[in-house]
Amino acid sequence: METKKCKHCQTDIPKKAKKCPNCQSDLRSWFNRHPFLVILLALILLFIFSVGKSANKVAENVGGVNEPVTTTPTPNKLPNIGSEGTVSVEGQDQVLLTRTEEAQKTFAKAALAKDTAGLTELVLGGDAFFVKSETKVLVIDRGSLGVRKVRILDGDFAGETGYLPMEYIKVR
Repeated sequence: METKKCKHCQTDIPKKAKKCPNCQSDLRSWFNRHPFLVILLALILLFIFSVGKSANKVAENVGGVNEPVTTTPTPNKLPNIGSEGTVSVEGQDQVLLTRTEEAQKTFAKAALAKDTAGLTELVLGGDAFFVKSETKVLVIDRGSLGVRKVRILDGDFAGETGYLPMEYIKVR
């Protein structure tokens, strides 16, 4: 019978052992010991990659603090304060909003740099969240660089506020 050393107590144990018979240490890999976390992380990464197109648009529109924003909004349909509308990004089921304007800038920079760890950190840290496309919103403030602060009027996040580029708001 082939043996190996336990990583914890250095006792010789069977090579296929999942638990040390001496010290009772779990010898499985981190992924095998935490299947729920693995699935959760996979879902989060899936969400982040699914908004790749959205993230690139945000990065192009928000950019750095001193970069000008070029947009071509529909005449007389600008999402101004008090405007109601829906949020959507072409070809996406969900739209990412940030909780602060600073988080919106961080999101844009991370998206531009294709920094998936930075994007994941925003979502896991609670600084960004997803709403379904066509969610109703009310524009409540103007941000800088073509960003609007909105109050969500329906769906799972009704009553909460978030920031997103004004191009993502379709005014009625």
